[in-house]
Amino acid sequence: MSMAVLSYGAVLAQGDDEADASAFNSSVVSAEAMPRAGESMLLDVATTGSGLVAVGERGHILRSTDGDSWEQVADVPTRSTLTAVFSLGDRVWAAGHDQVIVHSADGGQSWQRQYASPDVFDPEANSPLLDIFFLDEQRGFAVGAYAVFLRTSDGGQSWEVASLELADDAADEGASDEDDGEAANDPYAYDDFDIGVDYHLNGMTKLDDGTLYIAAEQGNGYRSNNSGETWQEVVLPYGGSMFGAVTLTQDRLLTYGLRGNAFVSVDDGTSWQQLDTGSLNSLNGAVQLTSGEVVMVGVNGEVLVLEGDRVRSLELADGNDIAAVVVVDSGLVMVGEGGSWRYPLEQVLQ
Repeated sequence: MSMAVLSYGAVLAQGDDEADASAFNSSVVSAEAMPRAGESMLLDVATTGSGLVAVGERGHILRSTDGDSWEQVADVPTRSTLTAVFSLGDRVWAAGHDQVIVHSADGGQSWQRQYASPDVFDPEANSPLLDIFFLDEQRGFAVGAYAVFLRTSDGGQSWEVASLELADDAADEGASDEDDGEAANDPYAYDDFDIGVDYHLNGMTKLDDGTLYIAAEQGNGYRSNNSGETWQEVVLPYGGSMFGAVTLTQDRLLTYGLRGNAFVSVDDGTSWQQLDTGSLNSLNGAVQLTSGEVVMVGVNGEVLVLEGDRVRSLELADGNDIAAVVVVDSGLVMVGEGGSWRYPLEQVLQ
């Protein structure tokens, strides 16, 4: 596997004309203070050791101690849209368009740019980062569109441009003859996927046994049993995109995505059980409550509650698209189109 160790400095290693152009690129321009940033499009939220951090369009980063009131963070060193945020205590990383990665060591109060890879003269060639995940304070990954795969072993001070190194026995893991029969009648089902195709890598999680899993597009997923060194391809019995995955209790893996599709695996993705969500709204985020229920959120204000094998739908967010959800004290915080919402658990667990 060929790779190069890059840092943000590589972005400015260019000719004079390109350097001038980069001054107008959103990846290297600080986010503006906006009086209504809290009502703008927010795309992800994470809990930290001191509260919550939400990220979104135009490089907006907001902090909250309770999920009710939010304050925009000043001096965020990018104006690129941020799509994902991840925290380990008060160490926080956010990633997004132009392959920007920014980091905070103080719970989101101050930020430094760690990496960016914009193409100033060909913006359509940029592949945005869609998720960021850390195993510990040193080892982390950022994944995105068209199989973008970055990793770090020094907390993000440098990032390797890598690829998913697929094991030899990776092909069609989890597929079956029965799946092929169903696929013939399903316009969204997979069809002869080839290893090496640049599928979007949409979301990443880690199972309790240490297995890493990446949810991808067109019915694909990837898992690693060696901390991300090599990967096996996993094929779901549905050919639509999965936008994320979360680890549940009892060694279960949940993945969710296009047209209300959601699947649970108890064997690291080798086999899957489809959930009957009763919804055609795409699902963007999920979280498990300490009481065991799972809340999934998506477009058109979709909020689904999984209790055992039963899924029910709630109407909470006034029809706004919801991008992510986290658990806070006695409640849930959701972010998406139009900002954030907080709901007490009793409103969810009816």
